Amino acid sequence: MLPSRRERRWEIELAPLLRLNQWKMPEIRNGAMLSAVGFTFKDEQGEAILRAEYVWLDGNAYGLRSSPA
Repeated sequence: MLPSRRERRWEIELAPLLRLNQWKMPEIRNGAMLSAVGFTFKDEQGEAILRAEYVWLDGNAYGLRSSPA
């Protein structure tokens, strides 16, 4: 479900660096095409933060809330 908030700018919270390294996710560079699916706080309370569950970067998918198999 899409959020009902009207903020034009959201912060995307990624996983801890250890998990990003386990997934071998490359550094995100300016201008990179990035897609993310995630969740926000219950009832959309607080700041406009998306906690990324999955990120697609450079044609690869990364499951940030789980450890790689």
